[in-house]
Parts: sequence; C-alpha cells; structure tokens
Amino acid sequence: MRFARPTGEAPHTPDQGLPVTGLDGTKTRWAAYASTEDKITFERVPHLDWSAGRDYVLAYAACWVYSEKDQPVVAEMGVDGVGKLWLNRRPAVAEYKASGIWGRQRRAHVHLRAGWNEFLLKVANVKRPCRLCLELYATDGDGPPKGIRITATPP
Repeated sequence: MRFARPTGEAPHTPDQGLPVTGLDGTKTRWAAYASTEDKITFERVPHLDWSAGRDYVLAYAACWVYSEKDQPVVAEMGVDGVGKLWLNRRPAVAEYKASGIWGRQRRAHVHLRAGWNEFLLKVANVKRPCRLCLELYATDGDGPPKGIRITATPP
C-alpha cells in the first residue's frame, strides 16, 4: 500500500515521490509502505513522523492488482473513520462511516479487467488511530480470486 495526506480528493495517479500537502500544511510525498499487519495504521508508518500524534486526518492508500483475466471479485474495505474506495478511478464504495476497524465493514462487487487495476482508498478520521484495510475475495467466497497479484508499486 502507499499513502499520503493530500488535500481534497486526489485526481492523480499516486506516483512514488509525488509531493502532497496535508490539511494542516504538512508536506510529505507518496512513498511505498508494506504493513506488517492486515491493515495500515498510519501512526505506525515511520516516515510520516506522527510521533506527536495527529487528529483530523485525511489519508489515502493505493495498490495495484494484476488480473490474468476479466473477472468479478468482491472488495471488502474496513476503516476507522469515514472511508471511500475507487477502482480504476471510478467509485466502487461510496463514502461511509465506521467506528473501529475490522474487515468486511463495507462490501462491493467489482469487476477486475484483464491486466492492471488501480485501487485507491480514502480514510478521514477525527481521532487516532487512523487505519484502513482492503481484502479481495472470489465471488463464491472461497478465498482470494484466482490469477491475481497485488503490488504497492505502480506498473
């Protein structure tokens, strides 16, 4: 996953090193990050320097999914705050609010095209912690979709 704290809804492709400015004026850049958990907890991302803690956070994460074929899948998103999900720059999950984080908070049936697909996730949070997760499942519910691979680096 990759992350940033841009202002507003990002109409761009998140590229490594792309400068963004946080709502509080903090400057940062998109950077690759691999979480050791099944979610991203933004306070634990070392190069964001949230050592003093932050409230009122708007954060984005992106990942790219390669699919060997066109196929329907189930995307399940979890956030601690307010979340939104796009697939290939089209809304996949409308904005929703959740308290606490767990997988399968919000489910969307989406279609992966053959080749690369871009997922962009947003979480807005008033109080710490600021977290999100995304899981992909086969439509029959039997594990992950066949013939996919996921990366934090754009193709």
